[in-house]
Amino acid sequence: MNSAERRGFVIIAVLVAGISGLWVATSLLFLAQSDVRSAEVTMSRTQHRSLGLSGLRLLGDVLVDQRDRLLLGQIPIVESQYSLWDDGAREAVVRLLPFGPGGERIIAEAGRLDVNHATLEQLSRLATLEPGQAQAIMDARDRLPGQRFHSLHDLLAIEGIDTYDLFGELSEEDSMDQALGREEDLAERVSQRLALSGARGLIDVLTVYGFEPNLQSNGRRRIDLNVPWSDELARRVTERFGEGAANALEGVFQQTTFDDDAKIVQVLREFKVPTRDWIEPLDALTTRSRVHVAGRVDLNTASVDVLETLPGIDRSRADRLVAERESLDREERGSIVWPLLRDVLPVDDFEGIADLVTVRSWTWRVRIAAGTVEADDPDGPIQDAVVYEAVIDLADPQPRLGYLREITMLQTASRLAAALEIEKEIQASPVGSTGLDSEGGDLGTEGIPDPEIATLDDLEADFLLDDDPLSLEDDLEELGDEPMASEDLEGSPAEASNRIGRWLP
Repeated sequence: MNSAERRGFVIIAVLVAGISGLWVATSLLFLAQSDVRSAEVTMSRTQHRSLGLSGLRLLGDVLVDQRDRLLLGQIPIVESQYSLWDDGAREAVVRLLPFGPGGERIIAEAGRLDVNHATLEQLSRLATLEPGQAQAIMDARDRLPGQRFHSLHDLLAIEGIDTYDLFGELSEEDSMDQALGREEDLAERVSQRLALSGARGLIDVLTVYGFEPNLQSNGRRRIDLNVPWSDELARRVTERFGEGAANALEGVFQQTTFDDDAKIVQVLREFKVPTRDWIEPLDALTTRSRVHVAGRVDLNTASVDVLETLPGIDRSRADRLVAERESLDREERGSIVWPLLRDVLPVDDFEGIADLVTVRSWTWRVRIAAGTVEADDPDGPIQDAVVYEAVIDLADPQPRLGYLREITMLQTASRLAAALEIEKEIQASPVGSTGLDSEGGDLGTEGIPDPEIATLDDLEADFLLDDDPLSLEDDLEELGDEPMASEDLEGSPAEASNRIGRWLP
């Protein structure tokens, strides 16, 4: 090889080496940029998760400040959005998303039928359950430890119940659209609400969080009559109703055993007490010894579908209950007696539901989207929104989380599952099928990828205002040992230890 060829070879080698080095440097630069972007996304997501938890704490404080309203049977008042901070350019917000069947932003869990305490007859009367499904739910519940479901998602393990039964039409899930400010105009929303015909699925009529603390409207513990007569019982009755009432009740105890709240109604009827004078006795007295009473349906918030599951209440009576409660006065709304005062139910039928109903809900479900918005457009899209669904427990003066789940990817997963199911149905149908059912509706959906669930490590929920933040799991474990409402609230440690978190087995 002559010198010219050697120089040419050297030049080519140098060029190759230079290009290779440039390619390596560029790759490293792209990797570095990718790492930076990934770190930025991770940091943003972590920050917005923290905003979400801060928003839930703020919302819990807003709700618990209204416990006096709850004791009077009223619904808490919330804003559609809360601001956490504003630096002039960006504003951190927590937006309450409308997700109830009528567009509600906050939903009373006691307004639904508690699947852990419902009877077969009640489940069978749900319009959203097909024949055989009610019995399947009862059979599955009987096989579970403690005979209770921990989540409504557990129903999907029952043969014959699919995601459409539980959630309704998956493609209608729009939580992320709302987080991005893509709501329909007012006329469209009103039109959609008027067109609603009952619940979308079991998720709208069932719950596993139906309970209330056994309290009077003044916040004190109710007086338990399901005990032997004693000086202490006489003292409490005298303190609440006077010595004459205590003496009369002592005579009743010699002939009657108070084993359920319907017995209280029977005694009031036997003594011919006017129905308006039933308000105080049914507020103050109980036949339940537990600190919490589980499974009662809230007359002030339950839908027609749920009210219809109660004994003696048919569709027409359920419709009238919903209509009448819009005009209840303060005294009526705070008492389960109001269906009698409004002549919606006869006394015999009221007696049949006295042990099954309440006018208060102490657990409220919300969906929130957390993140930042442009300061000059607070109702606009939330950047990198994180979406949570939570149940906030207000039984204590300190709010607690009963349920927490991140559902940021729920809309994407729901619509993808719906599309895949339609495609599967089309492929399985005869050639020429349109992909519609015989009535021209969309094909049903089954099988949704489980939405992204926040892990306990990811969501160290310092929802309790303690010195040390607690994980959600720790939070729920602690609930069993906490006093329930006030210094007057009574309950033995043995009773508390029988609870599963906040909830009764």
